[in-house]
Amino acid sequence: MPVSTPNRVADPVILERFNSPGLIRQTGSIFLNYYNSLTTSFLPGEPIVVGGAICLAAEVILPQQQGTVYLDWLADFIVNAALAAAIMQNEEVWWSYDVSPITGFNGGVVNAAPTNGFILGRAIVQPGPVALVSTKAVACPVGGTRIRVVSNRILAVTIGTIPLFN
Repeated sequence: MPVSTPNRVADPVILERFNSPGLIRQTGSIFLNYYNSLTTSFLPGEPIVVGGAICLAAEVILPQQQGTVYLDWLADFIVNAALAAAIMQNEEVWWSYDVSPITGFNGGVVNAAPTNGFILGRAIVQPGPVALVSTKAVACPVGGTRIRVVSNRILAVTIGTIPLFN
């Protein structure tokens, strides 16, 4: 009879269950191999700047290992809990490393240019009832926890200090 090895012994990172900063809802047909030259892992759904574009990790990408990233995507992201104003549909949203202590992840979504981060994409509404403010659809209300974002087809605009993604 084979001996079962507990997840923590067999593969302590890949087999663990992590909450994801970005829940991938849909991907296009463009995906890339990516080599993680950093000393930290990327979680599934975590944004990565690759070749000037914002990609999402498809799976856990360990340090010094290859993994798959999606170039076309639609995902729900963790929002900064201190969001002061609602985010409307089609507004540009940013990934900020400054809110890591608040979100518990390596960053989170904000609706203004952060000190350290990059443009993530455009906000869109979730399926279901839509709240309106002055005839504009609300993608994330004040106090919301996640926002649906669609990838941009523009070069990533980065600000401040972000990880060196090679």
